[in-house]
Amino acid sequence: MMLYESCIMAFVRFMDLDIQQAVFEGENALRSVRSYLCVRHGDVLQEPKGGKEVVTEADRYVERLILDRLQAVFPDWRYHSEESGGDVVAGEGLMWALDPIDGTTNFSSGLSGFASMLTLFDGEELIVSLVFDAVHNRMYRAIKGEGATVNGDPIRVSDRQAFDRAQILYEVGYLPGEREFFYKVFETVGQNVRSFRRLGCSGLSGAMIAQGGFEALLSFGTHPLHDVAPIALLVREAGGLVTDFKGQTWRATSPTPQVLLAAPQVHEQLLTYITSSLKEQSFV
Repeated sequence: MMLYESCIMAFVRFMDLDIQQAVFEGENALRSVRSYLCVRHGDVLQEPKGGKEVVTEADRYVERLILDRLQAVFPDWRYHSEESGGDVVAGEGLMWALDPIDGTTNFSSGLSGFASMLTLFDGEELIVSLVFDAVHNRMYRAIKGEGATVNGDPIRVSDRQAFDRAQILYEVGYLPGEREFFYKVFETVGQNVRSFRRLGCSGLSGAMIAQGGFEALLSFGTHPLHDVAPIALLVREAGGLVTDFKGQTWRATSPTPQVLLAAPQVHEQLLTYITSSLKEQSFV
């Protein structure tokens, strides 16, 4: 029995050490591109990426720098990244998912609303989430079961109770039909809350929910691995709920492109309004 317990404790320490190393290396990789991002934002040209999406030379450059650093330390892990692709689904083993510049339109237009995001998966489970606001030097971190922080200080979702005073964020991706979907929801939700606005950056929007500045984020058609996963863990570890628009727990392998990240006290009411506004539609 003593030998068994000793082996278990050694395994736990080993896992803890791996996670701490992942956090350390992940944060260093994101911070390593801060100077470049702060100097270049507003000074790069947008290029067509497909559909209405855009990309810049900075997206590719930052992606390569971060991936090179991580792969040098974790050569046997799997990788997914927005620009270069790689593994497209969460599966077996450890995998980093990277969004080098979330909010590319803001970044290339000279606005400060952009972030770099990293998520560590163990199979389908979200283990570590890092969202780095380079302009303000804010590192949002979530570790499964250990809570969420910004620059080491604990953060929690909002406790504001009055729904008509709620401040709601939304982000809309580029999947066909998602903007039409958003307009249907806006007609109902937007009239019953204090504000309903878009930051143009999923990472910062999720961070705002996690630290309590806003009550909820409605995400339409953003990518599950590099857009939703990092903020999903951040919001959950800050005490929030992350579901689809039917109230089912969101997972990285979920088929739905619509995600609700919210403080618990507004979550059910938002679902009611969403269902009401779409009950005659085929979306839900």
